[in-house]
Amino acid sequence: MDSLQEIKNKEIFVEVLHLAVDYLIGNVNEKQTLRSSHKFGFSNPYDFLLTASTLAKYYRQHFVYINHVYVETVPQFSCLNNELKKHISTVLVARKQEIFNYLNTWHFSKKLIVESFLWETKLILGDSFFQGNLNQIITLKIFYSSINLRSKITIEFKKKQLYHFISLLEHSLYK
Repeated sequence: MDSLQEIKNKEIFVEVLHLAVDYLIGNVNEKQTLRSSHKFGFSNPYDFLLTASTLAKYYRQHFVYINHVYVETVPQFSCLNNELKKHISTVLVARKQEIFNYLNTWHFSKKLIVESFLWETKLILGDSFFQGNLNQIITLKIFYSSINLRSKITIEFKKKQLYHFISLLEHSLYK
């Protein structure tokens, strides 16, 4: 972070901060960041990459995932003066929505997400064992996906099992 204190031009400093946000959300990769180091006056491109990734981590740590929602926190940079901290927070305010959207997308891309479901109800009016054996069978198909996976689950329930399954789902929502 000492390399940030060496930047005297405020406009370049703010551009470096914006580049760190772009690095975090994936608009620029490592190779592009290394190439742009000389543009910002850094003699060592790897120092610039370290600075950009450290700032990106700072911006990422600014949001904490609590109860399925990202909440803002205020991590501190003890090595920077107040003017530089002010610029860092200004860029954070300007790009907060982009960072927030990226973090939500990143978080949910790791999990399986239910896309849709269908159900069918069948009434069985007897079987080979007993003609009066009436059953109601519910078929539930759940379609889910993540970034690399798309699949479905098919489950058949009798009425009592379905009620038990629904109560389990409702109970899991309240935890």
